Amino acid sequence: MESLRRALGVPAWMPWQADVMATALEVEPDTGALAYPIVGLSVGRQEGKSSLIDAVLLLRSNAFMAQRSLYLCQDRQLAAERLLDLADGPARRYVATTVRSNGRERVTFRTRSRWTVAAATAKAGRGRSNDLVVVDEAALLGWPVVDAVGPTQAARTMFKPGTQLWVVSNAGDATSLMFWHYTELGRDATLVDSGAGVAWFEWGAADDDERDDPATWRAAMPSLGATISETFVATKLAELVREPERFDREYLNRWPPGMTGAGAGLDLALWAAAVTMLEPVGRAAYAFDIAADRSAATIVRATLDAGVVTVEAIDHRPGSGWVPDAVAALVGKAGVTVAADDLTCAGAIAELARRHVPVTSYGAATIGRACLAFDDALHAGTLKHRDQALLDTAVLGARRRLFGDAWAWSRTRSTTDVAPLVAATLAAWVVRDVPAPARPLVLSARP
Repeated sequence: MESLRRALGVPAWMPWQADVMATALEVEPDTGALAYPIVGLSVGRQEGKSSLIDAVLLLRSNAFMAQRSLYLCQDRQLAAERLLDLADGPARRYVATTVRSNGRERVTFRTRSRWTVAAATAKAGRGRSNDLVVVDEAALLGWPVVDAVGPTQAARTMFKPGTQLWVVSNAGDATSLMFWHYTELGRDATLVDSGAGVAWFEWGAADDDERDDPATWRAAMPSLGATISETFVATKLAELVREPERFDREYLNRWPPGMTGAGAGLDLALWAAAVTMLEPVGRAAYAFDIAADRSAATIVRATLDAGVVTVEAIDHRPGSGWVPDAVAALVGKAGVTVAADDLTCAGAIAELARRHVPVTSYGAATIGRACLAFDDALHAGTLKHRDQALLDTAVLGARRRLFGDAWAWSRTRSTTDVAPLVAATLAAWVVRDVPAPARPLVLSARP
């Protein structure tokens, strides 16, 4: 690998970069194809990710003929500038032509290999075929990017040495669902150690490592002392003392607490510990929600007793046509409040209005507050739930979507039907924060 570095003229590698290159570019001796179609790299800022990616691009473009490489990151203009700087620098001796016009940047090599860039959107790379795709700053990008570039490699899988998708970033936050998926995928792959399929490389601090300990820095930062100094790290720690999660994410490459198999939904360990076998008692409120594809709907009851809310799914059936009748029957009971999402459940709410059945409907802002309160209650131990597979399945596949400073359950990103969880979230919000409807006062004129 060192001779390759010198031949390509790229900057000197640090040991960790050479190890990544040596493993990620392994070739199956029987087929001549790359052993790892997916390569993931998770490491903190200023650790040398860029020079490693440059080396990968240069190698693929010059060791093989007619390679098609696509590079993208959050900022397309920045990606284009980096592409052209690389072509003017280490890659210059291998370049045949360079197109610099805005929006059409392209580098073509003497091997007929080509580099291009694309905006990190749902249209990234469409209409092209790519042997190598590098998704940089992946924690800032979403699923539409990967969904767009994946099919561009389909037509190239039959050509040697094979296609590769590189997903590269430092750790993200609760909204970085795509990169968290690849983080979990990569970690699982290292446990299996199949020697093929997914290559995963990660450096970062453990959850219980002290962020102000230089030993933690040295373990989490493979290039400490080479591309980044301890003095700089100490300065950043002092600068971000009021926002330590930013320091963890950018420099220690540490994900926030609670990033479990729930995929930034709810903490599964806390959810499992919140099961109650006791029959719910106390004041009750209800909420219903309908799956985005209208395949099923769920009604959830929440009860409040001594400051603890317990949620329980009481009705779940295919389709959504049954909802108005079921809700009308509930509201017929004195003192019952029923809530719903004013967008997803608009049809059922309108039908209930025609029947003069009151439903408290909520928009995105209130639903966001309800989600935050639901998560807070789970962490505080003031939320309980019945042992139901329906709710467990919804929680297991739940994903969040961010808006402003709040978040709500995402129907498009979640891997399961989250309607039961949405209904539970709204029911818990209503029973705790909305007064019960007053019972009608009846005056008797009997003597």
